[in-house]
Amino acid sequence: MLITGATGFVGGRLAAMLRAEDVAVRALVRPLTDPTSLRSLGVEIASGDVTDADSIEAASSGCNVVVHAAATTARTPGDVSLNARSPAIVWRAAARASVARVVYVSTAGVHGGASSCEPIDEDGPLRPDSRYRRSKLFGEQAFQNAARRQNGPDVGPEIVIARPTSVTGPGSGATWGRLCRTLVQGRSWTVGAGRQPMHVTDIDDVCRGLMACLTRPEAAGGVFFLAAKQALSLDALMTLFAQELGVQYQPRRLPSIPTIALSRFAIAAATRLDCELRILQSLSFLTAARAYDPGRASMVLGFTARLTPQETVKRTVEGLSSWP
Repeated sequence: MLITGATGFVGGRLAAMLRAEDVAVRALVRPLTDPTSLRSLGVEIASGDVTDADSIEAASSGCNVVVHAAATTARTPGDVSLNARSPAIVWRAAARASVARVVYVSTAGVHGGASSCEPIDEDGPLRPDSRYRRSKLFGEQAFQNAARRQNGPDVGPEIVIARPTSVTGPGSGATWGRLCRTLVQGRSWTVGAGRQPMHVTDIDDVCRGLMACLTRPEAAGGVFFLAAKQALSLDALMTLFAQELGVQYQPRRLPSIPTIALSRFAIAAATRLDCELRILQSLSFLTAARAYDPGRASMVLGFTARLTPQETVKRTVEGLSSWP
């Protein structure tokens, strides 16, 4: 099995969990990246880049499955174009190497923020509200188009698209670190009563879902949310973080109707102009409903998240190294 992005958060944890089950794993690693931690797990290292089809083909040789988890979260147009271009490149290279299946790790963020608090399924509207999320949607579309344009529907690797929700747990990094800092410093904000639903999922549950995407025959051609059993309200999630940090959750509350209206207008304008502002992402976090229906993954993949919100918040805080 080949994993791209194995030096990153999701790809690295997936590699570790697969090696714990004695699965042979190869990682595509850029030449200047240090692969020491992967080698210590027994991962075979292949030098290459996700925009270099020849190196992907060589690394895929002899592999039955490729997991494309490599991505950049940088916000400049040049950086995020990698997310849009690389899935199709990986699929075509894997096809030349006679790989059976390619799993693309996308994001539930391709749906953007919903106007309703009701959970949406994988066929819900696609309206990504940031440059990163748009690039992941473009990557999905290029990935699917590459498979469709092959000489026939039965030629080339099967495709599976996984859409994890906001990933938490040890090593989840900057976003949750910033959130913890605002809670500790008493600078948190919310909108109205903070009822906006949020779906967060522990990294280990996400990787268990990806492992099902790799192995389940029924997954072929499917798109799946990898999500916790249910969403929490924003206030409930922040309260769990505050309790784990040993502080009080006492946010400043912005008026609901004007703040949500302003947020939607500003995000729509920024999307049209392809503009990226951190304050808009903060507004989106506070105002958007992000609840997802994990039923398809349960029914087709046999995947159900195991960790409770309390457990994953605890693991997230314990895994932060520099949040104060």
